Amino acid sequence: MGMRYLTDKQKLLNVIETQMNNLYPLKKFGKSEAHVSDNGSIFRVFAFPGEDALCIEYAENEKQAMGDIFPEDGDRFYLDEYPSAEEMLKSMIHEIES
Repeated sequence: MGMRYLTDKQKLLNVIETQMNNLYPLKKFGKSEAHVSDNGSIFRVFAFPGEDALCIEYAENEKQAMGDIFPEDGDRFYLDEYPSAEEMLKSMIHEIES
């Protein structure tokens, strides 16, 4: 299932979010929601402003997540560096689980 529309950042974000929902539980933290990995990482994926990239931002703990504070950005995942959404997702999973 090769999703080769990596020119549409918002559409790609929706696809990645759907896959993340299947892999990592989505938990409510106050007014915000974030995924929680098996290793305890609290994160969410967002479209990086001003660039054709997605990024994962992390909260260091539940208190930060409750305050909607996600101060740590992971790597940027540039749309033109991946042939498919699946390849980008694999790289994101590697980052989350490392």
